[in-house]
Amino acid sequence: MTKLNQKERLAFIQIIEGDLSAINSRIHEQLNLYWEKSRAEILHDCGFDGLIEEKKQLKKKEEQIRQRIHEIEDIIEDKPMTVNQILEYNGKINQWGKAESAHFMGIPLDSQVDYKIAKLIETNIDVHAPAKYIEQIAKATLRELAMAGSFEEAREVYNDFYSLDFRKYGVDIPPRLKEIKKERPTLVDVDRLALPQPERDEKIDVS
Repeated sequence: MTKLNQKERLAFIQIIEGDLSAINSRIHEQLNLYWEKSRAEILHDCGFDGLIEEKKQLKKKEEQIRQRIHEIEDIIEDKPMTVNQILEYNGKINQWGKAESAHFMGIPLDSQVDYKIAKLIETNIDVHAPAKYIEQIAKATLRELAMAGSFEEAREVYNDFYSLDFRKYGVDIPPRLKEIKKERPTLVDVDRLALPQPERDEKIDVS
């Protein structure tokens, strides 16, 4: 009798596991079919036929509304950007010679409407200044961290970064413990945390 080696044993195990997976899948498939059939029977017995029919009609209307929204969006986005407009906004020419991938600060641009929106924003806001500022901060911080020779120097780099106080601009950077202690809500400040007060003559059971 030939001895079964480990490689052959693993092969048998994989075959059996595959068969068991197929069996389980079929069982769940049949269970789901039976579940839906039983659900329909129970809903009928509960007198929900009218509601089920109403739900079907609403689903049809929902699909019609979704289709109309799609048609409206197609009309709005109908006029594509020109090649020059695409290249103006970081687009590129692909291997088939088609201009694509235009974007404005990471926002994809596809149509003339998109192009006009980008132009309007650029006319009223210098959006590139903060992006450049953040890029400079990132490079400076990472450069100094790379050159830090001790934990104390690395901590000083982070302290300098944290002192820029991006939290005041709404950036969700976790506060420090001393800031949490300083800013923590009290039971007096926050009504939803306030404990109910007993009546004047009511004794509090502390047992």
